[in-house]
Amino acid sequence: MVKLSRFLMIEAVLSFGLLWPCAGDELGEKGRVVFTKYQHAVAKVGLTVTTRRSVTGLGAQTNEVRQMITGTLVSQGGLTVVPLAQIDADELRQSAPQDPRMKLEFEVSDIRITMDGAEDAAAEVVQRDKDLGLAFVRPKAKPATPVTCLDLSQSASADILDPVIALNRLSPVVGRAYSASVERISGIVREPRLFYIPDSNLTTATLGSPALTLDGKVLGIFTLRTARSRTGAGQQGENFAGVIIPAKDILDAVNRIPK
Repeated sequence: MVKLSRFLMIEAVLSFGLLWPCAGDELGEKGRVVFTKYQHAVAKVGLTVTTRRSVTGLGAQTNEVRQMITGTLVSQGGLTVVPLAQIDADELRQSAPQDPRMKLEFEVSDIRITMDGAEDAAAEVVQRDKDLGLAFVRPKAKPATPVTCLDLSQSASADILDPVIALNRLSPVVGRAYSASVERISGIVREPRLFYIPDSNLTTATLGSPALTLDGKVLGIFTLRTARSRTGAGQQGENFAGVIIPAKDILDAVNRIPK
């Protein structure tokens, strides 16, 4: 009887060990389907950020930096969603370290969208949504051919610990390769508006990346949520959290953009 019990226990352990890789393989297989279908809906948005610092009695200093951020294409005409915190001059100023002795000014210029199979396209910000923490950028000239984009009307919801597929396009150092990662939903905030909190584990997902469910529907887009409060001697403190804004809310904002 003891030998039989041990045999059954060993058999159960081996069976679990065989099933666990299968679960992982299924996740990988579904993730690869999503990646293959939607990878080209990820764009890179280049912009020049000019910073002017001036301190009383010490003069002014100007610095200019070229930056690349991740965006998600949401129309065949090239409309792209990016995090507001990375492209809006006011948001950049408010998120900078606060020093009452220093005056900071930011200017964002020369915005260009890099889409797959097309030359960098000059673009402009056509809408800013502080509530969503997103900005919408559109090419100044319509692309010669329709681009791959996400269909925000094909949206989905998620629950705690659900896996989602995040897509990104990496830096020129690795040939601007497309990438995918598996994220987990670690929290859900429902009031005053719905948004998802992704796991904080380090992956290739970044602000501006799209998040999709395993069946290829759009959960939302990663952005930065900011809470501002007064701390210390009247100085403004900043709290930040990476969140996923639901596709439905983004679609509502897209529909408000003038054609």
